[in-house]
Amino acid sequence: RNSTISPENSIPPIPSPPVGGFHRRPLPAPSIGFSTARGKELFKQSIAEHGAEIYFRLAEAFHTQEEPAFCGLGTLVMVLNALEVDPGKIWHNSNWRWYDEHML
Repeated sequence: RNSTISPENSIPPIPSPPVGGFHRRPLPAPSIGFSTARGKELFKQSIAEHGAEIYFRLAEAFHTQEEPAFCGLGTLVMVLNALEVDPGKIWHNSNWRWYDEHML
């Protein structure tokens, strides 16, 4: 059996990026990227000084908004879940009582 690459079994080409929109805009000064060396230094300092206690609860409840227009709802969902506020409703026909954007 011949294992050479042919058009039938080759990897498809990577599509060109869309013309509109943006991707990974640089942060304006004086903002500091969280994953930069300075951002990591500040985070370590904050942990050492007990100034990042809420970070871990927020990270556990991290939520990415479903739609661009849901930024406020996405933030509220993350905060309510981090603060462990019981929504009093079952989430997505499961056993979990957890906020999501469609419950607000």
